[in-house]
Amino acid sequence: AARTIRVAVDGSTQVFEIDASGVARPQSRSITHTQIYQPTPQNHTQVYQAPSYQEPTRTYRVRRGDTLYSIARRKCVALEDLTGANNIRRPYTIVPDQQLTLPRGAC
Repeated sequence: AARTIRVAVDGSTQVFEIDASGVARPQSRSITHTQIYQPTPQNHTQVYQAPSYQEPTRTYRVRRGDTLYSIARRKCVALEDLTGANNIRRPYTIVPDQQLTLPRGAC
């Protein structure tokens, strides 16, 4: 007998049907959800909290001659995102060896 499970990762749920041989086949498009639901033999539903993935924090050490604009351009982020992630306000002063946090999506 086939059973259905829902797997949630980072707010998106995929529904799979598991056949008698244990092969999982996707049954629907992703839906927004934050938990995994799995039927039990008693035909009840157990709820498991899905593990969430945290992107590691990436940093950049300022070198002599760097500007926030040059760092943002080199790391593929908007200047506003870089300054916001580091709470840097005008006049946008940085110094060599300063550690900057790179916003999500930096290259």
